[in-house]
Formats: sequence, C-alpha cells, structure tokens
Amino acid sequence: MRYVGFAVGHPAHFQVMFRPDLLRTDDPDLAAAQARSYEQLRAEVAALPQDRTADAELTGIAAWSAAHGFATLLLTRNLDRPLGDRAPEDVFRTLAAALFKSDA
Repeated sequence: MRYVGFAVGHPAHFQVMFRPDLLRTDDPDLAAAQARSYEQLRAEVAALPQDRTADAELTGIAAWSAAHGFATLLLTRNLDRPLGDRAPEDVFRTLAAALFKSDA
C-alpha cells in the first residue's frame, strides 16, 4: 500500500526511480535505499502463509509487479473510471489480498 501511496504522493520521484539513465548507480545512498526496499519486500513475502511462497523470490517479483503495474496505471489515469471515488490504496489493498491470500 505504501508503494501505491508513494506513487500517488510523489509521481515525479516514482517515475525517475525507474529510469536507470537518470540514476547514479554508484551512489551509496541509492544503493542503501534499494537494499532497504528489497529487504522490506522480502519481509512482507516471508510473512505470507508458506503455501503461497514456495518460491519466495518469484512471489516477491509478483508482488512488486502488481504494485508497480497498479501504480503506473493509476498515474497514467487508466484507472480513473474503474476506481471512481474509491481510494487507490484501499483498492490495491483489496487486490493484493485477493492475489496473496491463503486458500486455507
């Protein structure tokens, strides 16, 4: 939810983050921020029921892809009509729960 919230609150920063040609890849602060973000994602995946994380790395990629795709669709205004007046973070929370909930 924070990923989507960040994209909504800081759309220019969000877009620049995924433009390698604009990043200083040798910047130690950037490397540290990337590592923290990755570890947060790994922690969230580790908290999922084990039956949903047979491959934690792929589950993390799926979660990131879902959040990034949703945020990108939101910023490009492709979700204006489907979301209506609903808060994007609330809608994404519902989608994430549907994708990653346990069948148990």
